[in-house]
Amino acid sequence: MKHSLNDFTKLLRRLVESAQYSSARFRQAMQAYGLIGSMSAVGNPYDNAQAESFMKTLKVEEVDLTGYETFADVTARLPRFIVEIYNAKRMHSALTYMSPNQLEAEYALRALEFFTSLGPTARVHINLAKLAHPPKM
Repeated sequence: MKHSLNDFTKLLRRLVESAQYSSARFRQAMQAYGLIGSMSAVGNPYDNAQAESFMKTLKVEEVDLTGYETFADVTARLPRFIVEIYNAKRMHSALTYMSPNQLEAEYALRALEFFTSLGPTARVHINLAKLAHPPKM
């Protein structure tokens, strides 16, 4: 069965009431379809700003230029854009003008250098959250 972009936009519509989005009934329905909701803390606009920035980039640099006709077009092209362009090549000002892949590689190298410097007998508990968001140097 082919889906149109109209079907896709109906699925991704923005809910007017956040109470609907956080209701047990809605969360159960999402879980039944294997979907995971994402909500920031009350009064924290930053997660939404990052998502809005990504959606603007996606629209301007991929969707507007591609002319999707079917849902199959979307599912075939969007992952390629995210993996091959957005994560691998596109520089991000929030990442000191590196691509996400470059930044991850740099931090992995830093982590490797750090753990190697501890010596072969050192035991280390790795805090992945801090490793994912290291202090600026």
